[in-house]
Amino acid sequence: INTSQIENLGGQFFNYLKDFKQKEFLINSDVVPTKIKNSVGYFLHGLKLKSYVFDKYKTKKIKKNILINVIGKNIPSAKDQINFKAIEEGTFYARDLVSEPGNVLHPDEYAKRLGLLKKDGLKINIYDEKKLKKLGMNALLGVGQGSIRGSYLVTMEWNGAKNNSKPLAFVGKGVTFDT
Repeated sequence: INTSQIENLGGQFFNYLKDFKQKEFLINSDVVPTKIKNSVGYFLHGLKLKSYVFDKYKTKKIKKNILINVIGKNIPSAKDQINFKAIEEGTFYARDLVSEPGNVLHPDEYAKRLGLLKKDGLKINIYDEKKLKKLGMNALLGVGQGSIRGSYLVTMEWNGAKNNSKPLAFVGKGVTFDT
C-alpha cells in the first residue's frame, strides 16, 4: 500500500461518513500500521480533499461539518499538518478557479486573482497586451482580439528549496473563455 492509496481510502471514508447522522468521529492512531510514515496524515488529507464543494453561487449552502478527533502517538507533526493544509488550500484554490463560470472568471479577473498570490510569497509576472506585443506574442494577441477583455500571460515562480537541489519546473496553462 502506498500514500496515494491511503489518500484514496480517506476519500472513500468521507463518502461513507457524509451520509451518517453522527458527525463526530474518533481515530486511534496507535492501531494504524506504521509501515508508511504519516499514514494518518495521508488518510486525513484524502478525506479533506474529497470534502471539497463549490457552492459559491448557491443561495442554500448545505453545511456538512464532520469532526475527526485523532488520538494516539502516530499523529502528523505540526510541520506535516502545515504541509498538508498548504496542499489542500492550493488544490481548493485551483478547483475554485476551474469551477468559476466564464462570465465571472474572464482574462482580466484571472490575471487579477493570480496577482493576489504575491501575498503568499509567489513571484507573479503579469504580461499585459503592451508587454505581449513587445515580446512578439502575436498569435496570443490575435486570439485575444475576438474578446472585449484584455489578453494576458501570467508566470508564477516559487523558489522554495533552500538547498542546492535541482530545480523542478511545472509548465501549464489556465485558459479562460469569455464569449
